[in-house]
Amino acid sequence: MNPSRILSLLAFIFLLGYTAILYVSNSGGVKLLNAIRDIKPGFDRTQVEEVMGEQPNVFDAVSPPAWNEKLAGVRESGQYWHYFMGFPPRNLVIYVNTDGKVVFATWDPT
Repeated sequence: MNPSRILSLLAFIFLLGYTAILYVSNSGGVKLLNAIRDIKPGFDRTQVEEVMGEQPNVFDAVSPPAWNEKLAGVRESGQYWHYFMGFPPRNLVIYVNTDGKVVFATWDPT
């Protein structure tokens, strides 16, 4: 096989791989931003699950994991709902009060 064809093929494979990595990277960020935009204060668990398409990991807001405590603090009541999102990895964190309503949503890189 001709050396110029081999170089062309390698360049094509490199560009294809690079494009795929950029697509996956951007789709994770877009998904996160869409989720934060779409999850409104006052939503209940069912509405959040409709937006996210899955159930959250739930932690008590009185004793959250250490990384969550640094991000969103400790609350007197309620729950933190976590969703692991895409590449690069991120956590969507939603604080829900005792009435089961969303108060705020934020995110943290993992």
